[in-house]
Amino acid sequence: MGLVERKLKVFYRKTKKGNIIKVVREHYLRNDVWCGYEGCRECECEKPILDMPDISDSTLVPEPHFIMIDTNVALHQIDVLCDDSITNVIVPQTVVGEVRHRSLPIYKRLRDLIETSSKKFYVFTNEHHNECYVEREAEESANDRNDRAIRVACWWYKQHLRLCNQKIILLTNDYANRDKVRVMELEAYTTKEYVSSLKNRPGLLDIVASGEEDKGEDTITQRCLYAPHWSMDKIRQSLKTGKLRQGCLKTSRNNFLEANVLVEGLDKSVLIQGRLNINRALNDDTVAVELLPEDQWCRPANVIIDQEKQEEENKDKEEADEDAIKKEDDLLAAGQGEGELQPTGRVVGIIRRKWRQYCGIIKKNEITESIIKSRGELSYEQAQQRIDDPNMQDDLTNSLRNLNMLAKQLKKKRIDAGALVLASMEVKFHVDPDTDTVVDIVAKQHLETMSMVEEFMLLANVTSAECTLKHFPDCALLRRHPAPPHSNFESLLVAAKSQNIELDVSSNKTLAESLNNVTRDNNPFFNSMLRIMTTRCMMQALYFCSGTLEPTEYADIIVHRLLAVIIEADRTYPDLLNPKKLADLSQHINYRHKMAQYAGRGSAVITAIQLTLYLDKREKKKEKKNPTKGAEPMEVDKIHAPEFEFNEKELFVKCGSVIIRPFDHLKIQVTVDTSDVQHQRVVSKLIEPIIPGFSVPSLKRESSEPKETTSKKRKK
Repeated sequence: MGLVERKLKVFYRKTKKGNIIKVVREHYLRNDVWCGYEGCRECECEKPILDMPDISDSTLVPEPHFIMIDTNVALHQIDVLCDDSITNVIVPQTVVGEVRHRSLPIYKRLRDLIETSSKKFYVFTNEHHNECYVEREAEESANDRNDRAIRVACWWYKQHLRLCNQKIILLTNDYANRDKVRVMELEAYTTKEYVSSLKNRPGLLDIVASGEEDKGEDTITQRCLYAPHWSMDKIRQSLKTGKLRQGCLKTSRNNFLEANVLVEGLDKSVLIQGRLNINRALNDDTVAVELLPEDQWCRPANVIIDQEKQEEENKDKEEADEDAIKKEDDLLAAGQGEGELQPTGRVVGIIRRKWRQYCGIIKKNEITESIIKSRGELSYEQAQQRIDDPNMQDDLTNSLRNLNMLAKQLKKKRIDAGALVLASMEVKFHVDPDTDTVVDIVAKQHLETMSMVEEFMLLANVTSAECTLKHFPDCALLRRHPAPPHSNFESLLVAAKSQNIELDVSSNKTLAESLNNVTRDNNPFFNSMLRIMTTRCMMQALYFCSGTLEPTEYADIIVHRLLAVIIEADRTYPDLLNPKKLADLSQHINYRHKMAQYAGRGSAVITAIQLTLYLDKREKKKEKKNPTKGAEPMEVDKIHAPEFEFNEKELFVKCGSVIIRPFDHLKIQVTVDTSDVQHQRVVSKLIEPIIPGFSVPSLKRESSEPKETTSKKRKK
């Protein structure tokens, strides 16, 4: 008992650089893969999963039986499988692999069923069973090969369980597969057929996914309203042969049932008329178009057809889709204009979508695919003005007020939980559009609307993190702020103590409370400066992958892909679920993020230079208007350079009798050193307190006119 045969799987793969590599994988077949049934006398399974069914609740299969499922049932009827009445289910390894590849959320639910002992779901490793493994035949698709492997596994179970007088049935939603199973003298039913036969579970039929039966491609085409889009391979081949044309689709503004496609090689654009011919293409999409025969060419309609009006009429009349489309075609035919016929065609595929902005709406901690319907484009200032104006009572303004109220509640909840509110100084330049020169510099005002947007962005990030961690515990991308060590706060504590302030840094909450209690009546910026200094003590945010705990970037594109997989709007791929590859990718992103921080600091230096140049230019203008005799320059060269003493323990600088501590009031002179044009730098010099040999005189000229006179002159 054991290994029977070793097979080699050989295939070729093309790398990103265009190289072709040969991949060889070993595949082992064994004869000790057990059936999992506790009553089997042939298998030596130590922990059998399947027990002996006593009775059957099905009128379709009255004998006790086991159930084997195929991939379609696992993907589309997972809710039925979760019901307590569905037990003793055999899941082939082929099905598990297909489900994992096509839908990770369904795969996780299936794994939960397998790990629940009361459900008795047994994974049969048919891909490594020497009697059940099947090779892919020539010109056989992967899907057909997998269906054949499931049929062979079902046939093996029937032969294997004969000695135990046990029966097995196959549940499949593929009619073609069901018919092939019955040819092999096996019992097979659709989910709806089987669930309908359960006597004691009448409510279970309500959760059976409707319309799931796969009757083959021809039947699907007949049932679908629109023709299926061609595959990209077929489109490429047809474009090469000239059977198809490609171009950008432009929908008509007056007629939603009409569009034009600009293609090369034709003097006129290709006319697309009718919902079916447009075939789900949207404005600005790059589409593949098949030209219709010349006897089917049309003229553009000269009537205005409004989409909303037509949909409302169809809704009122409760018309079927086919009837509504026939009515639309009649409208187009009746509104045919005069003039030359125009090349007419139909869309057979979408080559490239012109993607619109989508967002996930947070609803009871759920994420779903939705479309934003914009009701207005407002700046922070415009939105704030609407909120503050009591005379504005329109729906948009009231919704802004409601959002602002919710944002305040969210912020209070965060702060009560210990969130820190820190500060950073930002300035705003007012530039003259005619001369491109700075005319004023003001501190950037923080508005409630800014905080409102920030709170909902935080809520979206937290919800996304919780959702991805729940569904992808091994490869979710998360972000956290590590608690800074006590040594980071030493300089802050010493600086605060010099101003007779005690800060409690034992936790976020105590630190936040300490900062809230610090004020200075003579210095309204004192609390902000203290918070800015506190910000320097914090640790930089760390991004990590939940599977590796290595630093990684909370890359939005990766998170959006994970969310798309969760809501089944997209499929997963191996690299997306590989923690090591995500960690390698994150290292590169982290490096770029660090470089961006350096660039930001360099930008702060440029801002300081612009500020200094602006102030210097303003002072020179005042000097030209009011020329006065300035202060005599201090003869620094006649005074010996002073000696400074820095007390690292108490954090102060001493020079003679002058002691300068953190947060002390200073008067400085700020200039720009332009000696090196390519490396201009900001130079700060002390004015007050006066330190002989170090301080410089003020460049500010005092006006000899009284203040009252000055104010009167300004009013004129």
